[in-house]
Amino acid sequence: MHGEDIFPKCRGGGKGLLKENDIELLASALVCWDEANIGMSRNEAIALVMELARAKTHFDHLVHKKQLIDVKNFGRAVKAQATATNGTQIVIDQQLRWHTCIEEALEFQKRVILPAEECEKVQDCFLGNLDETCLMANADGSACVTASQAKKKTQKNTDDSRTSIASPQIGMASGDQGPFAFLANGSRVDRPGIAKWLKERCPAGSQVAMPPSAHMTDKACLALVPQFAQGIRSMQVIKDHPDWWMTVTCDGFSSHVVDKASELFAKHKIQIVKEEGNTSQVNQSHDQNVAKKDKCCMRANLELIRCKLGKKVDHWSLVALAIDAQLKVSKADWQGSHAHVNTQPSTRVGFKEWIKRLDD
Repeated sequence: MHGEDIFPKCRGGGKGLLKENDIELLASALVCWDEANIGMSRNEAIALVMELARAKTHFDHLVHKKQLIDVKNFGRAVKAQATATNGTQIVIDQQLRWHTCIEEALEFQKRVILPAEECEKVQDCFLGNLDETCLMANADGSACVTASQAKKKTQKNTDDSRTSIASPQIGMASGDQGPFAFLANGSRVDRPGIAKWLKERCPAGSQVAMPPSAHMTDKACLALVPQFAQGIRSMQVIKDHPDWWMTVTCDGFSSHVVDKASELFAKHKIQIVKEEGNTSQVNQSHDQNVAKKDKCCMRANLELIRCKLGKKVDHWSLVALAIDAQLKVSKADWQGSHAHVNTQPSTRVGFKEWIKRLDD
């Protein structure tokens, strides 16, 4: 059965009609149905094609009128980030284990902090999330632009630098931002301006480390923790209670939870709670509003400097841009991120209610 026989004008690609690729897919489907002994008659096949054409027309109408309110970009295609299938395996057992760990950590804090009534008032200040963002001068070579009809080939001047840095940071459920850390290439901080910014503009304890790969490793983690932990203990409210324990959550990346690093944190009365792998999308507060705003501000900053520098963007430029981007993260961003994953003590709901929200 040929496409023209099923639905005339399909190959013309008229509005609301099926295109040639659609006809080929339909033909393959008809073959499969026939091989399964549930083949269609000619009239049934024609009716199916007509239904598909009407469905496409109606879908285009809904997208044009922006009526698909629960779909990103109202139904228009968006660029998807690559992930693995195990990144979506969020099950009740896993959530029970994770939120049991959070509850045990909060119960421990209440048990060792006296008086308990005072702890209840400021409990959001004593639970935070630690994670890192990878920032690249040119994440990929693709760029979408509004192009001229007169040009045969569309091009865009972009920086060809592949320099990247990693930036671990912490934020509390109260919205307070903790120290920044930046992992860059090199052997020492040879930019006085960067050292000045870290001291004057960034939260206490902010620093630059220089592992060979510019990414988080066990060695880099151990180098960062002492100053990082001191910076956390110097945050607002926390510094007024030096004997109170606090909790910091982190993802399943192995270098975040090196035993020696956990011991160093514990010396500053900071207990580390680690999530299971591939569960960050519903467990990590940083991966909610904060990471999105980080990357959005970073992209905007990069667009401003690419043409003006007249040279490749180096890692020190990235550090400066990252500092500016992370300082734009607001208190409400961290609060909303923690509330979104149910790790804000003041708004935390019970497990049954949380599972219902995830299910919905």
